[in-house]
Order: sequence, then C-alpha cells, then structure tokens
Amino acid sequence: MPEKLKTTSKAAPQRTINEPRAEYLIKFYDNLKGERQNFEGYWQSLHDYFFIEAADVNAMIAAGSELRSDYLYDSTTLETADILASGFMNYLTPPTSKWFSLTPKEQTLKNNKVVGQYLEEVTDQVNDAINNSNFYNQIISSYKSSGVYGTSCILEEEDVHDDVRFYSLPIKQVCIVEDGRGRVTEYYIEFEYTASQAKSRWGEDKLSDKMKEELKAERRKEVKHKFLLHIAERHHRDVTKSDKKNMPIEALWIDVENKRTIDEGGYNEMPAMCHRFDKRPFIPWGLLTGNEGFAVRAHPQCSSKDQYACNDEAY
Repeated sequence: MPEKLKTTSKAAPQRTINEPRAEYLIKFYDNLKGERQNFEGYWQSLHDYFFIEAADVNAMIAAGSELRSDYLYDSTTLETADILASGFMNYLTPPTSKWFSLTPKEQTLKNNKVVGQYLEEVTDQVNDAINNSNFYNQIISSYKSSGVYGTSCILEEEDVHDDVRFYSLPIKQVCIVEDGRGRVTEYYIEFEYTASQAKSRWGEDKLSDKMKEELKAERRKEVKHKFLLHIAERHHRDVTKSDKKNMPIEALWIDVENKRTIDEGGYNEMPAMCHRFDKRPFIPWGLLTGNEGFAVRAHPQCSSKDQYACNDEAY
C-alpha cells in the first residue's frame, strides 16, 4: 500500500527583534525539512532501486550500509540510471571537448573582434580551470541525481590548490526556497565535520570550546558536528564596498549545536546551482519524468532482456 502522506501545520517561523540570526535560520531550515517529508519517502524508494550508492534519504544508518541490493531482482534499474547520467555527460559536458563559449550580452559588442578575442582567451582559461578541478567527478553524480530524484544541487567554491572545487550535494542535505517566479533564491545546506575538518576550513579560533578540546592529541575524537550553510541574496549591504560582507550573495556558516555564525562570506554570483525536472508551480522540488520506470522495477518478472515485454500489471 502506498505510504500515507504526511502533513504539517508548521508556519514559517517569524524572527523576533532580539533573536540571533543564526538561531532564526536554523528554525527556518527545520521548518523546510518538515515541509518536504512527503518527498523524502518517495526519494528513499527511488534511492533503493536506482541510486544505491547515494546517501540514504530518510534512514539514519552507518555509511556504507546504503549499498544494499539483496532485494533487487537484477541490475536493470541501476543500469538505467547510469546510462541516463552517462548520456547527459557525453552530450552536455563531454570531458574530451570544449562544450561552452562566452559571448557578450550587448548586441553591439558581438561583432567586435577585440572583445571576441578576449572572450576566447577567457573561455580557454575557464576550460583549463574546469579540467584541473574535480568537476567531471562530481557532475556525473549530479546528473544521476537529476534523473533519479528529479532534483539535483551542485556547489562551487574557490580552492587554494585547485582554484575551484565542485560538490554534488546529497538531496537529503539541501533545502531550497523559491521566489514568486519559481527561481531558487535561497539554499540551506547541511554539512557534518569533525573538529579537525572544521579547523582546516575556518581555523581553530572560530571553533567552540568543545571542538577545541577534541583537537587535543591525547583526547582526539572523530565526532561529527553539524554545520549549516545559508546562501541567499544579501538585502542590506554597502554597494560602495567590494569586500565579502558587502557582495550581492551572502554565505553564512552556522554552528548548529551552539546556534552561532562562525563565518560570513560573499559572492558576486550564486555559487550553488539547482536542476529540476518536470517543475510544478509552487513546489520547489523537481519531479521524476519517467515515473513508469518506477512501476516497472516493482514487477519481479521484469529483467534487462524483457523489460519492455512485461505484463501490463507492471504499469
């Protein structure tokens, strides 16, 4: 029987005058997670048949145990997701060729040879940066998430060693907010770091006393701590300044346990990207386009050789 849909009566929390912003954002993130509960059961079912190497969505188990496949009749569903992701990779972003170019927005500049030559040089530099990064390692997972869940998110950030790094984000760690026209304007991304990992990102001075204690060699503990990254348009800034705290896009890192902001950054453009299939009005999440494949996987007589000749009951 289909799982009974869950409903929530939680309204978006209103920030009080004296409430710290970090605490307000944590509450709002919890509210967004409550609103997506109906999707989580659906995503978990898709995960179990099409994307077992991804993190579980609504199950709290040890890493590695999500790779269970004992109940799968064969590898048909796993292969279909891989084929779709490979097709996206080969047709949209082939690693062996240059798949993008830069052109000016201004129509009058498109015929300017100097501008064209400059943009060609910049295109080559961007292409080299992508090839030297982990882009192709991460984009294949993002394509697969798009095909399986109907939604995928990827995060880009600067890196000291590789210039730029990309992260295909597990769908369970991300909540998104739309504006009135259906554009994603806010990202709430949950991370888990040990004290040593947090130190490598922000330095020891910004860590809580508890995490500083865990860093001591004789008492070192590899305990995971939750952090929340909030990315959104910055509505209050000094446009005459160009420092990170006055850039158009804000990025706040929040220590969830201690409900405090530990780092504030900024971007000129949104560093997170979201792709959604079959977008419905007023629903931030994309939906899977090939729902008939989800019915096929449930029929035990279907195999990779006769999946198209299955009994009509599978549909």
